[in-house]
Amino acid sequence: MGAVADAVDDMIDGVVDAIETAITQMLAGGAATMIESSLSLFKSGLKIDGGSMIGGNLTTMPNEYNVTIWGIVHKIGTEIVAPFGGMILTIILLYELLSMVMEGNNFREFDTAIFFKWIFKALCGIILISHTTDIIIGLFSLGNDVTSRALDAVDKDMLALDTNTIASQIETMLTKDYKANWGVLIVFLLFAFVMFLVMLVSLIIVMLVVISRLIEAFMYIAVAPIPMSTFMNKEWGTIGTNWIRNILALAFQGVFIVVALGVFQAMFTSSVQDLINNSSDVTKMYLSMITCIVWSVALCFTIFKSSSISKSIFNAH
Repeated sequence: MGAVADAVDDMIDGVVDAIETAITQMLAGGAATMIESSLSLFKSGLKIDGGSMIGGNLTTMPNEYNVTIWGIVHKIGTEIVAPFGGMILTIILLYELLSMVMEGNNFREFDTAIFFKWIFKALCGIILISHTTDIIIGLFSLGNDVTSRALDAVDKDMLALDTNTIASQIETMLTKDYKANWGVLIVFLLFAFVMFLVMLVSLIIVMLVVISRLIEAFMYIAVAPIPMSTFMNKEWGTIGTNWIRNILALAFQGVFIVVALGVFQAMFTSSVQDLINNSSDVTKMYLSMITCIVWSVALCFTIFKSSSISKSIFNAH
């Protein structure tokens, strides 16, 4: 009888141990999968080549983003807004001619050179209005070139991140150190789920800002002939100057977004690595998880501020 009782006890212990192992692996695997998904989301978001989200939209020129949208914007700018720009340029040139004449003491000190100056201003104004698109594309190409180089550097570091290895390390650590410790595993799984949600929201916000940047650029481009027509007058020229500053701010906003993403990528992966290294200390593990979440939230605030930071650099308003 004693042998039978021992066999039953061993069988029960084996069943309990198998159940504990199965539940532990389920909770640990779920947490590791959440963390792996968080890293994969960010990694795919930064990817420059095919299937890209953030990286592709950051490095796309306005005239290459969508043929239909560019056609609409270009048509509005050249066929609808350009005539108004020409009218404003005509008024400004007439005002400039009158000012030049009046400066000559009402024709008493008349200088024929003023007509050459006026003709030169008229030619410059006409050239600016007729080549508005070329000027815009040139300004955007400057910012996009810097953004592309910066994103390429960040992308190489991110592509070197092995999400599968990190997930495997986390799952092994949880299975080994916290088997049947349901409290720790459930809390860790909840933290991993929150981290995944915050990362998902962060990427949505980043994408929202990137798309909004393109829409804002299209708006500036659509009315470009009007600010371009103001350059030939000292008082009105501030309109055109501020427009150029805003275009540059939009073009280089991508650089600030990439810098924010690069800093976040470094700190986020560092926090995940600290999580693995501090596997023996539950408190430090939780703090590492909280740090990952905090960095994701901080990324959202920083991305939202990228526009104002870029405008402050170029003194645009």
